[in-house]
Amino acid sequence: MSFECVTKSDGRHKGVGNSENYFQKYILDEERRLKTNETRQQKVPNPNHSSIPLDVDICNELREYKNQDILEQKRRQKLRCESHELRLLQNQLQVAFVSRELAEQRAEQEKRKQLEIQRKREEDDNWLAECEKSKRIILQQEEKERQKKNKVREILQEQMREMQQKRKNEFESVIKDREDMEKTLKHIQAEEKAEKDLSQRFRDLCRKEMEECVRSREIQRQLEKEQNLDDTEKLMAYQMERDEMKSRMEAQKRQIIAEKMALSERIGNELAAVKSEKEKREELLISLLIEERKAKEDLKYRQNIERKIREQGAIKSQLEAYRKEIAAQKQLKLQEEEKRIREEFMRQMAEQDKLDQLSDEKRRRKVMEHNKALREMIELRRSQRAEEIAERISEYGRLLKTEQRRNQCIEDERIRILQSTPKELLRYLPPGVIKPSDREFLSLQPE
Repeated sequence: MSFECVTKSDGRHKGVGNSENYFQKYILDEERRLKTNETRQQKVPNPNHSSIPLDVDICNELREYKNQDILEQKRRQKLRCESHELRLLQNQLQVAFVSRELAEQRAEQEKRKQLEIQRKREEDDNWLAECEKSKRIILQQEEKERQKKNKVREILQEQMREMQQKRKNEFESVIKDREDMEKTLKHIQAEEKAEKDLSQRFRDLCRKEMEECVRSREIQRQLEKEQNLDDTEKLMAYQMERDEMKSRMEAQKRQIIAEKMALSERIGNELAAVKSEKEKREELLISLLIEERKAKEDLKYRQNIERKIREQGAIKSQLEAYRKEIAAQKQLKLQEEEKRIREEFMRQMAEQDKLDQLSDEKRRRKVMEHNKALREMIELRRSQRAEEIAERISEYGRLLKTEQRRNQCIEDERIRILQSTPKELLRYLPPGVIKPSDREFLSLQPE
């Protein structure tokens, strides 16, 4: 993974050395600031110094621990701000939080839907109970009406019996009067034979009157009987009419209740269908949003992987170019060294020509000194080249160690972030964010 970061001013990449130097400078500044604060605190006189003994070693240790803790927190915060992988992980955790909120909202909507269905069922049960209660009330009212009618019928029958008894008493009284009259006539016939004709006429007249009276009473009784029959028929007709009207009213009530229940059921079905369609659209929209977010996160994750691969390829190409540059510089130095040696050899040959003119001993000594100086110079060049190569190799190794250490810090910080995240939120992360090796640290079941 590359250590290069992009600044906000020009957007160009800076090397690892600048970031490391900046971090070291930041740490040194923090240490210098803490030391200055300690010096200031030491210069301030403590009025309770004489009365309260202080353990200097413990205070220094606590202060050092606190400073290290502050530096560690600032280093971790700076690492989170600079690392693209950690920023991407935080964004993914935010998206996972939003996905969990959407899932909880959908579960809450489902719960509200079930509660609404239960409420509607309870309303239907209450409506049926009210209908049953109304039906019982109507039946009780009908029973009261029937009892009232029976009571009225009994009163009418009692009145009819009283009238019949009254007519019977009147008829018996008439019969008794007639018998008394006959007795009186017989007594008059026995006493006054002389007045027989008169009595006969009177008796005939009385008989006629009695017959007329009986006939009139019979006619009156017949009329009363017919009138009573008419009243009974009218009462029965009125009762039948009321029964028929009540039947029609009951039929109308039942029809109204049935229509009301059918209308309520139809409205409930339509509302349930509309609500179900609305919930389906909302669920589809939420699923589309989640899929879109997952697709975006997958695209970001793939782009991040591709960017890492490109950065690693760029690092490899830079290292390869660096090695080629070193090899070219080495080859150039070798060529220059060979050129210098060749020139030195030509110079030596020129000096050799001069030495030919000298004595053999002096010429041999001169040649040995020259060869010794030449060997020392060659050894010095070789040692310098070896030191340069070793220094470059150590620098390359230091860069690799720094990169590995930074990758390890980023990985540790990523594990800390995942450990501080609730476990129920981890399942909403895009696939590939949680590695198989992370499940051991996060106490998750292997897939």
